[in-house]
Amino acid sequence: MKNLEDYINLNWTYQISKEENAYYVVRVKELPGVCTDAESIEEGMVNIKEAMRAALSLYLKNGEQIPLPPLS
Repeated sequence: MKNLEDYINLNWTYQISKEENAYYVVRVKELPGVCTDAESIEEGMVNIKEAMRAALSLYLKNGEQIPLPPLS
């Protein structure tokens, strides 16, 4: 991969659940610990991209292997 946006644009697996407090929780299956919550799915998808950027930046900065989604 060349840059952070190349990673962001991969075919990640998102898990979305609605909690009892009416918030949606969005997780990235391939990136353990990367999750967010929001009042709407749309807001959650924006927020999860921000969380992914932060996590992927740390992977790159630390020279760690990034767990990639399956190829489609």
